[in-house]
Amino acid sequence: VATVATVAPEPAVDGAAARMPTLGVRDWVMIGHSMGGFSSLELLTRHSPPVRAVALWACAMPADYSRLEVPLLFLHGDRDGLLPPERMADARRNLPAAGEYVEVAGANHRGFALYSHQFFD
Repeated sequence: VATVATVAPEPAVDGAAARMPTLGVRDWVMIGHSMGGFSSLELLTRHSPPVRAVALWACAMPADYSRLEVPLLFLHGDRDGLLPPERMADARRNLPAAGEYVEVAGANHRGFALYSHQFFD
């Protein structure tokens, strides 16, 4: 069974956490789409940087982040083939109940980013 630590992009997450204190920023807002959102959540839970809020776009959660205590905005499209209603329900169970969840009419997964093709979208 794979654990989150083996699934998450560890070098990117740990490297970003190591660089954050060197940038002279006191308060951070994390923003991530898809795997970038997952990486943001992992960075936040593994390293506890001074984050004021988190914004996620079309991001599935393979682990429980429901105990996060930062304001959270979650955007997802009603046409997202990678995050259909049943996966969105699972994602919400793994995130704080107090978060703000916004469904964007007509939006798909790739529409939140700058790439041309996404399987199942």
